[in-house]
Amino acid sequence: MRDKGFLPIPMVVILGTILLVIGAFLISLKRGVDLNVSPSPTPIPGPITLPSPVPSLLPAPKQFTSPSVSPLLLPSAGTHYLSDLAWFQIKNGWGPVEKDTSNGETLLGDGRVLTINGKTYKKGLGAHAPSEVLLYLGGKCQTFTADVGVDDYSIGTQASVIFGILGDDRPLWNSSAIMHAGDEAQKVNLDVSGKNEIKLVVTDAGDGGTSDHADWADAQVFCGANFN
Repeated sequence: MRDKGFLPIPMVVILGTILLVIGAFLISLKRGVDLNVSPSPTPIPGPITLPSPVPSLLPAPKQFTSPSVSPLLLPSAGTHYLSDLAWFQIKNGWGPVEKDTSNGETLLGDGRVLTINGKTYKKGLGAHAPSEVLLYLGGKCQTFTADVGVDDYSIGTQASVIFGILGDDRPLWNSSAIMHAGDEAQKVNLDVSGKNEIKLVVTDAGDGGTSDHADWADAQVFCGANFN
């Protein structure tokens, strides 16, 4: 016989399980958790809008542009240094192109004696790549001559330039190789017969214009015919 007041063991287990389930349900209600609802997925952010590019705070390269010169100012018959002629147009990568001195810094007249590989020149143009000097000849001149090279002002730097000459916007001549500080000058003797304009160009050889001081030393034009 079973003792009164005691439940069978299976019944105790069932009642204990029911009490545990009820307790867990009550705790979940207290915490505000809905056991039948899955948690919401984390929202996927939309496309990111990038801000507009910030303008560069670096200073713009210092360049100099001269006023235009009337094309009516033709050279007279004879031989002329370019530094003594009127320039039709001029652009220069650093400060102004200088007459009869090298290009120095940003001010007019702050250059030095034109010097290429130790040789000095009293006449010529001192430029800095990238540079263009445009001269109006009006078809009256026949020959252009010069010694070209990197000015000794750039000795000890990585200066490198290429010289070129255009006649009426067509290539006439260019230096045979990239020129560096300390290189011997290259001589130019060029037929410019019938050309209305010649453009003297110096480029930075593709590696930037740092220290690219370039000389058109002893640059001259001979105008000895077609003067009526």
